[in-house]
Amino acid sequence: MKHWIISFILFVIIVTLVFFLRTNYNVHIFNNDQDLIVTKKESFLSSYKSLNEIVLIYIGSSTCVYCNSPSLDSILTDISYKLEDFSISNKFNFNKIGVSQDLNLNEGIKHLVSLNISFNEIAAGNRWRNTLIEKYTNNEFQASLSTPQILITHRVYVDTIGVQVSNQINQEKVLGRYVGLELIRNTDLDKVFRNIER
Repeated sequence: MKHWIISFILFVIIVTLVFFLRTNYNVHIFNNDQDLIVTKKESFLSSYKSLNEIVLIYIGSSTCVYCNSPSLDSILTDISYKLEDFSISNKFNFNKIGVSQDLNLNEGIKHLVSLNISFNEIAAGNRWRNTLIEKYTNNEFQASLSTPQILITHRVYVDTIGVQVSNQINQEKVLGRYVGLELIRNTDLDKVFRNIER
């Protein structure tokens, strides 16, 4: 009996350690046409309770030749690391959002997770009527409907006077928008950083 209890306790400890040390997340989407199972490393999540947040928004498509270019993938990863470094050094939160304008939800998600950048949030489906595409290409975020494009914004959240972390965005300002592979390649992050109001 004593050996059974010790074995059980060791089993629970091992399962708990595996659960907490695990660095992958799994997404399972099942429909009539096809199944999609995604495994990818978790993204950097800021630990700061800052009211300021830098956001990198990527808008792409699985059917766009330029969105599937290895050079775009490399450029996005580089931009993401530089924005992350800036955010850390300034104690800002940093968020990466991937949006695919694919009609097919599965293809859009596959495209976004195939990139080396690990997004904190993703949205796919409904082509140009995708909710996040609507948000980031209309109204105050006016832009052309083309892929690939990146948008870098500075969010300021409502101050709750330290009572809790706010999830309400007070304002969101565009720091830079780059449409097309060539403009994304020439992203001027120094200009982006100068546009931040502190």
